[in-house]
Amino acid sequence: PGIHDRHVLASHAERIIAALDEPFWLRNTKVMIGASVGISCTPHDTTDPAELLNFADLAMYAAKQAGRRGFAFFDGALREQALQRINIERELREGLQRNELTIYFQPKIDGRDLVVRAAEALVRWKHPVRGILSPGEFITVAEQSGLIEQLGEQVLRLAMAQSAAWARERHPLN
Repeated sequence: PGIHDRHVLASHAERIIAALDEPFWLRNTKVMIGASVGISCTPHDTTDPAELLNFADLAMYAAKQAGRRGFAFFDGALREQALQRINIERELREGLQRNELTIYFQPKIDGRDLVVRAAEALVRWKHPVRGILSPGEFITVAEQSGLIEQLGEQVLRLAMAQSAAWARERHPLN
């Protein structure tokens, strides 16, 4: 409370990281931990306590991505990422309800005789505005939001339906 100078906040973060970087003993076992610190400030970033913690969490993940044992301030770029994530989660939730997921099958070919022996099911999202999206654009959000189970169930249903269709056609992959 009452600290508005970013240099002072950075200094505090560095001291916390350094203190937690020191090994300690716990029941005859040397323990080493580390910390990454995310910083968000009120009233600059927000005055809402829940948002403040959420923004600090986003900054902490940014610090981890930069190499761990560091710190990061919440900023406009992180705010934009947070808004994008919220939008992707909302749109994915709607997309799952509208069955917008599809799968593409990548053949697995035996290098000895060049015969297709299997196929890997690859999920794609047929987004109504952005077109076909690869998993890299939505899987992390699905995992973080708890939508991954519903997504996995839909992918499994689609793959099983295709497998059943191949069985009816006496396709070699069945």
